[in-house]
Amino acid sequence: MSLTAESKEHELLLVHCHPGALESEVSEVCHRTLWLSSTLFCFAYRAHQNQPGRAVCIKLSSAPRRVSSIEDTMKAVWSSLAAVVVAFTVHMSVERCHDGQATHHWRHHFDMAVQNGEPPLYNSVTHGYVYGRWRKPIQAEVTFAGLGRMEKLWNLKQFDYTSISTDQYFIGFALVNLQYVSEVFLYIVDKNEDPSNKIDFDSLVPGGAGVRLSASSHTGCSEGYNPFPALLTPYLIRKCWDEPSRSWNISVDLTARRDKTRASHHIQVQATMKEREAMAFVYPIEDRRPAYVHKGAGLPVSGFVSIDGKHHSFADGLGSLDWTYSLAKHETRWKWVSLSVRAQVDGKDVDLGINLSEWVYDVPEHGSVENAVWIDGTVHPVDGIVDIATPDGDLLVDAWLVKSRKEAKVQLDLTCKPLGFRAVEVNAGVLVNNFVQPYGIFEGTVVLQDGRRVVVKDAMGVVERHHARW
Repeated sequence: MSLTAESKEHELLLVHCHPGALESEVSEVCHRTLWLSSTLFCFAYRAHQNQPGRAVCIKLSSAPRRVSSIEDTMKAVWSSLAAVVVAFTVHMSVERCHDGQATHHWRHHFDMAVQNGEPPLYNSVTHGYVYGRWRKPIQAEVTFAGLGRMEKLWNLKQFDYTSISTDQYFIGFALVNLQYVSEVFLYIVDKNEDPSNKIDFDSLVPGGAGVRLSASSHTGCSEGYNPFPALLTPYLIRKCWDEPSRSWNISVDLTARRDKTRASHHIQVQATMKEREAMAFVYPIEDRRPAYVHKGAGLPVSGFVSIDGKHHSFADGLGSLDWTYSLAKHETRWKWVSLSVRAQVDGKDVDLGINLSEWVYDVPEHGSVENAVWIDGTVHPVDGIVDIATPDGDLLVDAWLVKSRKEAKVQLDLTCKPLGFRAVEVNAGVLVNNFVQPYGIFEGTVVLQDGRRVVVKDAMGVVERHHARW
């Protein structure tokens, strides 16, 4: 078997990037081994609103030669891979420049009213996205108009996060698709044992394999699975919307390890999480660069958890969800708070859900559009800035403070004392993922707009700080 490669002359050529160029000018210059690289370069220099750009191509000899050795073959392969890496780096640099171009007009005029019904997402008459907040999520498939293949590859970020809190366990899992890489993680905390010694599972697969996200939070299934069953131990996390029961069916079957002892455990979960009012919104990250997000908290959950065959059934659990489909900025930072717990209002037990953030989805003078509190399934928008103060000392040990400013409609005064954490630290130049998610005990109060005072005590939830360059 022989391979054909092109002899390189290392001559750089600038090629104008416009519709049709890749079929004519570029294809004549960039031959077989570097065609993908030239495409990526062309895309990297586009200004994302179809403005003219320029692409860099490596000119190759038109006379192919036979590759006579493995060394020559590898040189040809690595030259293509190197060019792809350089193209990715160029694109990320251009993205960083665009990140500074904030859509101030849209953010200042964002409609903070929470509307009934579901988001229309796109207006076919005005040919623009419809920004705002709604109490119901999009039922049909979520997709952004005119999203090209390369733009999807580099910019589209999708994830489906779920947490479940029962009397004995706290479970958190996420299915993440960044297009060029996918991640599945799950952890389980036993509240009756050492909470810092969680059971943890994580799988990171290049190319987006191993994760299928649902068409929307209310359509189809999100799945995390082993894409290489012949090489790795099978695993499956599935979360499916069931229209007749208006709920999500959750199933987990995998093997995970203890943090401290590294002991293996077979984990099975079967649960049903009921729908309640949503905080669904479409937000302008930049002009013609939206994010669609469905948040929920205080959702009733029932089912069982099995660890090595030992069953724990529960009928009164509470859950949270975060379904996101976003053309995210290359450089993104956020702080986040999520908990679902039983609390008391005037001595009466209620299902309480809280979802808060900073640095992402912000509107001037209003804070994050996702800030909300749920009482027995009814969503109450905070409509004000909430300060999520990380401790001066150790993020993983010391208390986090969560407090709304005085103009907010809902007043929050909470502390979270970490019991354990999940953390990732990746610093690879153009790619960064610094993520810390302590889970711990919340204490404090929430005062609603109507004056009702909610007492939060011994409530397990999560806080998070995340810096991504993706």
